[in-house]
Amino acid sequence: MKPGTFCFSFALALSASLPALCQAQSPYYTDTGSPVNPPWSEIYPALNFQSADPGPVNGSVIDVNNTLTEVGLFGGRPLLVPSQRIHVCCNSFTNDFPNFTRWFQTDGNTQVFRLFVNDENTANDRTGTARTEAFHTSSGWNYVDGKTFEWSGRYTIARRKQGYSIFQSKNADDDWSVQLNISGSGFLVINNRRHAEDVTVTNPDGSNKDFDGLGFDARILDDGRNYKVWIDGVLMADNYFDRPTSDTNFRWGMYLGSSILVPPADNSVILVSGAQVKSWTGILTSAKTAIIKANNGNGPGATTSWVGGVLPGLHNVATWDSTVTAANTISVGSDQVWAGLKISNPGGNVTFNGTSLLGIDEAGVDMSTTTRNLTLNCPIELRVTAPWTVASTFTATVNSALRGYGGLTLSGGGVLTLMGANEYTGPTVINAGRLRLGNGGTTGSLSPMSAISVGAGALLHFQRSNDVLQGTDFSSAPITGDGGVLKWAPGKLILTADNSYTGPTTVIAGTLQLGNGGTTGKLSTNSAISFSGGTTFEVNRSNNTIQGSGFSGEAITGNVAVTQSGTGKLTLTANNTYTGVTTINAGTLQVGNDGPTGSTGSGNIINNGTLRFDRTGALEVPNAISGSGQVIVDCPAAPPTPSPSAESTPSQAPLR
Repeated sequence: MKPGTFCFSFALALSASLPALCQAQSPYYTDTGSPVNPPWSEIYPALNFQSADPGPVNGSVIDVNNTLTEVGLFGGRPLLVPSQRIHVCCNSFTNDFPNFTRWFQTDGNTQVFRLFVNDENTANDRTGTARTEAFHTSSGWNYVDGKTFEWSGRYTIARRKQGYSIFQSKNADDDWSVQLNISGSGFLVINNRRHAEDVTVTNPDGSNKDFDGLGFDARILDDGRNYKVWIDGVLMADNYFDRPTSDTNFRWGMYLGSSILVPPADNSVILVSGAQVKSWTGILTSAKTAIIKANNGNGPGATTSWVGGVLPGLHNVATWDSTVTAANTISVGSDQVWAGLKISNPGGNVTFNGTSLLGIDEAGVDMSTTTRNLTLNCPIELRVTAPWTVASTFTATVNSALRGYGGLTLSGGGVLTLMGANEYTGPTVINAGRLRLGNGGTTGSLSPMSAISVGAGALLHFQRSNDVLQGTDFSSAPITGDGGVLKWAPGKLILTADNSYTGPTTVIAGTLQLGNGGTTGKLSTNSAISFSGGTTFEVNRSNNTIQGSGFSGEAITGNVAVTQSGTGKLTLTANNTYTGVTTINAGTLQVGNDGPTGSTGSGNIINNGTLRFDRTGALEVPNAISGSGQVIVDCPAAPPTPSPSAESTPSQAPLR
């Protein structure tokens, strides 16, 4: 709108009587109310019109709840934006941030973007619109430059009134290529300018997700023509828009397009945490090329660490080959992003130390032709789901934690050992070889959100000395696939999902437990179970678990103990020959299921619950029975006959 139009004439006439704008609150921030926020009608007359105003135009201080806001993959990172500027209503290009706190503030790792009712652009001749945005001015890029830029950060839609754009990849001549919009209903829309339909982020049930009061992570790659957009690790756009004549920059904050914030709205607030801008040589369609490690122990951020003095980046595979003539240990002293990591034939094992983050992209980790082992002690980010290939007889060990929205696909026949509390949420696919959690100690876990699939001949290997609980220490979803599970350490492996993998279940040490007091926790009946001597098979469910239905119908053999701990019932239907102790801590252990088969093996029975016999025909019980529980016989033909060699001490109730 122009000066003198009805809107501004009306506002100016009322300016003297209008109170300061109210301070709306949110769980994500506290508006201190100081200094006061005057209405736009009081601010406007003092501003330059259609030219930049130096300010100050200040507003009440926002105290961000950083603990609640700075979360997710990106939220807790430091802000890292080269040559940042802001575009606010009265100035389209300034880095004098303290002069414009009405619209922009920073608290910790979080940028605060705020617009009030009736705020309007006066910085140039585009009236009837409002914005508060940050952008970077260093090294804007064009497709011919052969570079890829990345913006990443965490958005929190703290207080939304109306709809607005929150991100643009923008070219001054050709306009934006892709933008993120929050609709008037709170939906997040990825707006592709050309060549692809817009995409709305949805809930798992397919309904549009309302982001009001919620946060999300965003990552955008752009090379001046091609771009990709991820929301919370999900690829939402992989598209292009030609921009031949000018440079592109990223912009983020609030932009209302051809409108302003109107009553009854008072103000809108959006928070952006951990915003970072990075760049690498190469475009998004570039082939991945190798950068060879030089024969020294210099860190990866030094040009002297690489043959030719070129640092590896998003489009490069950092490679250790025979150029390295001995064991090689490096320290990651600054954050790195590589397409992948390859270990072929260096002169010794390779070790990464350090506390900085190493990002691994789509090329993954390649040890398919390795002659050495790899140890990673620095934090690793799985940026996308990627292959990890480890050759037979070799091991890749990760002592730090793997994080990120990506996953890994293991192949090659070797061993990948994970020792940390891994947080990556993408899938864990074991096509070949062995994924080992722990190495005899008390650590080594996966995120409950990382679904696990084990291919034929491959193994998911648990080697921890303490208890490992499904849904806490690894995926809450069922383990799937044709491969197997190996437990090889003291402590319990507690399975709480209805697992469907069909490969063998092998227990070398400790206890395999089905259920944890609830109604779930089972194995596929096609998964043969084998126990080494001194191990235990335990069932702890509140409902009925039947051999041949809740786990393999094959007989339990060997020197293994069987324990019934839940309030439900464990029904043994096979002619089991195990020799360990049978213990009933609670609930019922039932022998047989109204058929001719079912036994407890030959070991002693400690009954502190209910021991029930439900078989057709006569049954000889060779076990010594003790404890405080009851024994119930429900055999149509004849009661079970204690073996002459058995010494039973019935408790509470006789056989009946």
